[in-house]
Amino acid sequence: MALFKDINEVKEYLAVNLSFQFPDILPYIKRAEEKFIIPVISQAEYDALHQAYTDDTMTDIQEKLLERVRTPLINFAYFLYIPIGNIQIDSSGYHISTNENTKQAFQWQVDAVAKSFMDTGYEGIEKLYDFLENYADPTEYIQNGSFDEVPFPIHWNYSGPGVPYLDTGGDGQRWAVGYGASPGPPAPSYLWQTLNVPLVKGFCYELAIYADASVNQYLDVIVNTGSETTVATLTTTGTHSVQIDLTAATADATEIKFKLYVPGTQAIIDFRIDLISVKHTQTCSLWAQSSSYTVFKECFIHTAKEFSRYFNINESRRTFLALKAAMRNVEHFYIRTTICTEFFDELKAEVLAGSISAENQKVLDKIKPAVANLSMAKALNELSFEISELGITLSAISDREDRNAKHPAPDSRLSLLSRELQQYGNAYLGELIQFLADNIDDYPTYENSDCYTPTEEEEPDGTGSINQEDSGLFIP
Repeated sequence: MALFKDINEVKEYLAVNLSFQFPDILPYIKRAEEKFIIPVISQAEYDALHQAYTDDTMTDIQEKLLERVRTPLINFAYFLYIPIGNIQIDSSGYHISTNENTKQAFQWQVDAVAKSFMDTGYEGIEKLYDFLENYADPTEYIQNGSFDEVPFPIHWNYSGPGVPYLDTGGDGQRWAVGYGASPGPPAPSYLWQTLNVPLVKGFCYELAIYADASVNQYLDVIVNTGSETTVATLTTTGTHSVQIDLTAATADATEIKFKLYVPGTQAIIDFRIDLISVKHTQTCSLWAQSSSYTVFKECFIHTAKEFSRYFNINESRRTFLALKAAMRNVEHFYIRTTICTEFFDELKAEVLAGSISAENQKVLDKIKPAVANLSMAKALNELSFEISELGITLSAISDREDRNAKHPAPDSRLSLLSRELQQYGNAYLGELIQFLADNIDDYPTYENSDCYTPTEEEEPDGTGSINQEDSGLFIP
């Protein structure tokens, strides 16, 4: 079974006659799922959605996901169906279907319908990506209310024998103490506190925890879903992202336990943790953990809508996909060489993790317009474009030509536009380098790289390395 069951469901997304037989389109729905939908949402996300749809057990978010999948799916299915839609196949061969009540559509009409199906399909894919990105990032589902009674920050303070206590402003809340094995040194003692917090199956929770750990101290974060499971062991000072994935759990979790290990010989314990936030989301975490998500995040600009902020491609997913090869090359040969591999990789890692620091976000805001303009400049030399979903072309009308035909823009115009975009892109790179130089203390990775040259060592004209013939950014 596909993600449609009958023609009535199809009619909710596309105007087709009830006389149309669902089995005729079903093979193309399945083909469209394989060709267009699964590469976007991932095989794992599709399988989970398909199973829940078949069993009628979809969560609220899966219902929303299905809604956004179906628009591009059915349009692409009918796009794939067009070549054979008016052809009858039997043992005697291939035949065109005609009768006295219907007339076969002209080819230009068929082409217009095919374009409409394809455009609507790609528009739906763009909206689907927006949905996936929003629901894979659980920030809009912050659920701190269940944790209001937990006194954060938690501060363990223990000196000498007896039961350790929790320092929360004198409320005297006590913590349990025991002995047992741990990742730490031999014969450690451990302290723990259990938080009675309902965690609902089907959700994925993310805890942002700041731990101020001393030497030889280990903190386990344990979740109880009928049996205890250690989901993280924190051994270093800093903010840690701890994920509790209950999307496939069969039971709710009733508690989280923080368990602190210390050496048995250590007389003084001073350990502080702070729960910064608790977030939760459903099912789309499968997409966020998939190779489809990695492909989605492979460039600094992720969507056609975002690209159109810097150069207008009418938010066309088709045009954006055609530009991805150019974007990859621009990032490798322009951005990486401008900021050096170490800083480039740092930015890429944060983008893929979906956790970008405030300072690095400022850098990305400088990089993206450079990538868009330079990518467009490169693509104009390789592809035939009009500024629409078909590229950069001019329309020409004559007595001998189809009124709707598109013709590539003259090479002279493409060359002029390409050069102009190259200059814009280089200018944005210049702004990027100046911004990093002005705020160098905020970017130690860049400062320690071979790409950074202190101001006093720059060329007298202030151009530095921006417009040198061997830099790859030269404007003659």
